[in-house]
Amino acid sequence: DFTVRLGLLAAARHDVALIIPGADRHQEHRTAIGTAEDVAEMIDELGLGSDAVEDSALVHGALGDRSVVILAYNPGLPAEAADALVQFVDGGGKLLACYQLPSRLGQVLGFGEPKYVGRKRPGQFAEIRFDADDIQGLPKSIRQASWNITTAEPTDHNARVIGRWYDEDGKATGDAAMLLSDRGAFFTHIILRDDLAGKKRMLAAVLGHLAPALWKQMAQSELDRVGQVGHVDSLESLTEFLQSADHAHVRKHLESGLKKLNEAQAEFDRQAYAQVVDLASTAHDELVQAYLLAQTSPTIEGRAFWNHSGTGAYDGDWDRTAKDLAAAGFNMVLPNMLWGGRAHYPSDGLPRSA
Repeated sequence: DFTVRLGLLAAARHDVALIIPGADRHQEHRTAIGTAEDVAEMIDELGLGSDAVEDSALVHGALGDRSVVILAYNPGLPAEAADALVQFVDGGGKLLACYQLPSRLGQVLGFGEPKYVGRKRPGQFAEIRFDADDIQGLPKSIRQASWNITTAEPTDHNARVIGRWYDEDGKATGDAAMLLSDRGAFFTHIILRDDLAGKKRMLAAVLGHLAPALWKQMAQSELDRVGQVGHVDSLESLTEFLQSADHAHVRKHLESGLKKLNEAQAEFDRQAYAQVVDLASTAHDELVQAYLLAQTSPTIEGRAFWNHSGTGAYDGDWDRTAKDLAAAGFNMVLPNMLWGGRAHYPSDGLPRSA
């Protein structure tokens, strides 16, 4: 037997709420939860955090006075939950919806009736390019390999299209990717994990535009993480470690990173928080480069290359594979020699490959 005592417990509450399905009532339930978890991770890394709120709790006032609500993927959203979100938006709250857009929500946000668009060819939806210079921090483009979308058109509340789809050849598809109004935004597919850095920048820009107070939280979080690299967790320790490395390129990246950090701190004092996020992120990248260059290699080091096919990087051409790997600094190959239907060695239990 044992006793556990807990003290100093406190409830954490965030300004951003993620609406999740409350019950396994839809065949896409697992995908919906997984998508919400992915978006929650991105929001956490932006320094905002989020609260998962079940859709069934919306009618009981679960949103409180939160400023932003996100529907990452909510197939089968109950009608009463949609009504509660309409009341939330009418009361001044902001809503970011992805892929699914119930008519009543689209109307209150200023977006028209959603229209499903299936992919007719591979690579049809490969990139999103943004065109909205007034939205701070919005990237010029992001990569996303989507297989279908649900598009819409702007109708009210100063709604507009701020991002459009392009295919893998860089040609416009003519379909809207992101719509924005005074009341919220609509992303025409779920937010996937490819180009994770770009997705986080997109979310930061859109959320910061809808709820400007969030920028300060994101800026402070970005400043706090600048010195968290590798095995060190403070700027002082990182600077000391990097200065001990007798390497010109390390010093160059260190100086550049510290300069960007000083600029970021000056912008924070000016309350230019969107600029802080960009400058602090650049400072962190510079310090990461310095940290990597500061690492010393042991005299004997195994640098392995995993080859999933078992036939080399160039199918069957091991001489070319070995030459290119050696030039890149690898000295070991770990080939996958066993598959469910064949073996790349003299097996007595499986058919042998040619």
